[in-house]
Amino acid sequence: MTLTTHAIAGAALASLTPAQPVLGFCLGFASHYALDAIPHWDYPLYSSIDPDRGGALVLDRALFIDLFDIGCDLLLGIALSFFFFGGSGALLAIIAGIAGGIAPDFLQFIYTRLPTRPIKAMQDLHNRTHSPHRLRQEGRSVLGIASQVLIIAMFVVAANILAAH
Repeated sequence: MTLTTHAIAGAALASLTPAQPVLGFCLGFASHYALDAIPHWDYPLYSSIDPDRGGALVLDRALFIDLFDIGCDLLLGIALSFFFFGGSGALLAIIAGIAGGIAPDFLQFIYTRLPTRPIKAMQDLHNRTHSPHRLRQEGRSVLGIASQVLIIAMFVVAANILAAH
């Protein structure tokens, strides 16, 4: 899943617990693993920032392109999260949900540079729950992107319905 999808899912869940930002963070964090278990599309990384590559960061053109892609993805997720849920009065919970939703991907990056026991446990969980099927191969990126848009829509609609009751 992209950071946009993880951020919006975390924000949607956290918006349901406006007075409990810690719970919002935990819901966002848990949603990351649930979403990654679904076969999905994500954009490829070409630089040393890719957790599958590990090793030292190499300051090259590929790194800056990857950082740009990741930054745009993250900013889109944050902006859409505030667009969809910013008026709910749960600002701190929404920020916590976004942080929880994206945290496992950032922990992956940290793990490749600092494989300590608690971070290794998170990485093992990430690897075990992550779907082995990718929709970015074999020309399936349109299906993969459409599935993420559908997942985002489902979270937005469900959160709004639940918040109204």
